[in-house]
Amino acid sequence: LIHLEDCISILIEIIKQDKWGRVYNACADEHPSRQEFYTAATAALNLPLPHFAPPSPTDTFKIISSEKLKKDLSYRFIYSNPMLFKEIQLSKEEF
Repeated sequence: LIHLEDCISILIEIIKQDKWGRVYNACADEHPSRQEFYTAATAALNLPLPHFAPPSPTDTFKIISSEKLKKDLSYRFIYSNPMLFKEIQLSKEEF
């Protein structure tokens, strides 16, 4: 997951620093599960809680790293933890 403000800021840094033609992974430093994130988001927005299938023993997960991006662009995430995205902290009326 990545916050829109971080996504835009990273693109601006790529342009400012002339870092064309490079491949970067862009995601927040913290990696909550889909269930953790969407349960918090729907609760914050007063929406029905989602239902998730239990994980299968054959499920595999990847953790994406933004270390190359942070090092190459000297970038520090504005929202390093998706559980603290401001939209999750707002009520549905404020969002």
